[in-house]
Amino acid sequence: MPAPAVLRSRLGSFAPWAALSLACVLCALITACADDDRQRLTTAQVQSWAFVTDEMILDVRRSGPDAPELQPLWAQADRVVLGRGWSQTDSADLSTLGTETAVRIRLDEPGEWDLYFSAKPSEDQELGGDPSLRFMVNDRTSGRIALKMPWTDYRLPVDPETLRTGWNNIVLAGVAESSAVWPIRIRTIGLVPSGAADPGEPSAVFDDEAGTFRANRSGTLIVPLRPTELGASIAFGGSARSVPWADPATVRATLVPAGRAGEPVTVDAPSRNRSGLGTVQFSTEAPVGSPGLIPGCLTIDIDPAHRWGDVEIERLDWTRDAATLVPENAGFLPPSPPDDLPDIVVVLLDAARADHFGAYGYERETTPQIDMLATESAVFSQAFAPAPYARASVATLITGLSIQDHGVIEREHVLDDEATTLAEHLQGIGYRTLCYSASPQNSVASGADQGCDVFHQNWVDTSRSEWIDPHHLSALASEELTRESEQPLFLMLHYVPPHEPYAPRAEFDLFGDPGYTGGYDGTLDTIRGISDGMLNPSAADLARIVSLYDGNLRMADDAVGDLLDTLRQRRRWDDTIVVILSDHGEAFAEHGRMGHNSTVYDEMLHVPLIIRLGDSVPDYVDTEALVGLADVLPTVLGRVGIQIPDALVGADLFASSTFALQRSMVARTPGRRPWFAYRTPAWKLIANDRKRSWELYDLEADPDEMENLASKRSDTAVCLAALLRVGMTESRMQLAVGDVVDLSPEDESALRSLALPPVTP
Repeated sequence: MPAPAVLRSRLGSFAPWAALSLACVLCALITACADDDRQRLTTAQVQSWAFVTDEMILDVRRSGPDAPELQPLWAQADRVVLGRGWSQTDSADLSTLGTETAVRIRLDEPGEWDLYFSAKPSEDQELGGDPSLRFMVNDRTSGRIALKMPWTDYRLPVDPETLRTGWNNIVLAGVAESSAVWPIRIRTIGLVPSGAADPGEPSAVFDDEAGTFRANRSGTLIVPLRPTELGASIAFGGSARSVPWADPATVRATLVPAGRAGEPVTVDAPSRNRSGLGTVQFSTEAPVGSPGLIPGCLTIDIDPAHRWGDVEIERLDWTRDAATLVPENAGFLPPSPPDDLPDIVVVLLDAARADHFGAYGYERETTPQIDMLATESAVFSQAFAPAPYARASVATLITGLSIQDHGVIEREHVLDDEATTLAEHLQGIGYRTLCYSASPQNSVASGADQGCDVFHQNWVDTSRSEWIDPHHLSALASEELTRESEQPLFLMLHYVPPHEPYAPRAEFDLFGDPGYTGGYDGTLDTIRGISDGMLNPSAADLARIVSLYDGNLRMADDAVGDLLDTLRQRRRWDDTIVVILSDHGEAFAEHGRMGHNSTVYDEMLHVPLIIRLGDSVPDYVDTEALVGLADVLPTVLGRVGIQIPDALVGADLFASSTFALQRSMVARTPGRRPWFAYRTPAWKLIANDRKRSWELYDLEADPDEMENLASKRSDTAVCLAALLRVGMTESRMQLAVGDVVDLSPEDESALRSLALPPVTP
């Protein structure tokens, strides 16, 4: 198939899951070579690269010893789908049955393609004779081939006249000499470009000894670029080998930005000589622009033009202007310690979505007390949790570590003792550290008590009504606050509301329709029933549930107001930092789900982050920047003069150098087949392993994440997928995850009442 005119054409015809062939999944920074004596590629350079091929091959095996381990990211699963007539015969393959066994393949444009499949006839001796396979393309008979035992790979040319733009229907039938239908066992099936190498052969190889990356088929090499890696321009070079009877090999490079602005920049590498024969060297350079501002990818579009041709990339390095480079520790510079250490109060409201706060533009008066504090605070409008559930998010909040580093993903995971919590940092410089939690996900058993002089678990030795009552938690903390001391204080409170059950007391149930007579309430059974499709609420029912959530939030706000009143009466109020946030959001069927835990759409990740310093907010602070829970710890450390550890993924939000960079974030759900998300200020990619699909959203034009642009902007989608792969695998600390939690009876009871299954040791 001739090389596409632009990269987007190639990316638009990506195979589903088998086409994404990642070179490696570990993260490593691309090393710079400042002089003209450019070195060959190194293993560290290529470890984060990916190579995506043109073929569209569907592996139909579900499991079994011969089945490949499918990648957790899928490239456009709607490109190749099974049609009618497939029947699973065992755990390792499928069989064709009847005359209407079909596979549907979607092409952006027709061309020269081969039908490729791995098959063998069923071991049915009663049918007699030698079996063969007949196939049709779009209702036109295209060929017949004898089948062999055992498993054999077949490759048959498809008449280009039979193919069309859009969906193409390929029908298979096994036929015996007796004209009976003979079941055929299939392992893989799909289309590959004519002239390309067989899919069973390695498509791309890195030669560690020679320091070269070689591709023997048409595809796209994707090199993810992180902000601190970017220089004034990027240069690469190599060689292309052609054959006499084919078009010359071609190489084209494109810089794909993933930030707020910018269109792809494409340059062609001179990869052909006059005759089109033999091997030709090429070298080219592409301008990057402002260094350090936009994460993105270098994509190198490769077409050897024939199965016996190949392209080698031998070097890739930077041409840098040292005066314009962003320092690697930008945003992490140690501040000067203050003369007097401030008191620090962190207030966490569980499952509080940002857009239901008045300070974030909500029309209901759900948070009047917090809104009042917000008038003298920095209100970060684009703050996001790393996970839609408490266990992972709280661990990131109190350590400043990524989920990959702290390793607390599932409910049975325990924070490692090697992690240093915010309480431990502050305890080390003389703070008294008090922690009050009403959530069993933030507990002694989870390891969250590290560094706390007092860690109060509100569900122990108390009634359920007091346990989840936010005013009870505020009263306990306020009693301690009345004891004035010259010792600086760190206080952290984790409230349950507005987390379900949405059961505000009558004085806070202010937002519902008095005329509502339906049976929907805010219990977990109702929330789960809607998410699971067992309940079908009307608009009025859903409105009632939201009003109860808002009432719960108003009740939590009132309790926070009690705490703030006590703080304002203390003589150290002017030297008190207050942080108000949440561990995750809450969904109300925006994407079909209720509550949290299950997706990485913004309704489950967008959280409030309000920081009151005690003095004015510096003018340079960008409160519309992309920030996260990992930023809280380094921001607090910056206020007390503690050196920020290199292992932290967050930044001091009040350091003047922080906002020199546009940032990116990774989020995930729990479970064996999680959802992942990679977010920049402008774009968000969701990789859904359960659906084997990608979703891409333009966050500026579509903040509600309703229009999936993965097919239309496939260049951006694949770039973000490569950056996501890096973000999922890079680690700065790699702590060991603790053993399975041995929960106390009180913890087990609390988890059951919140519908969080207790852990079996």
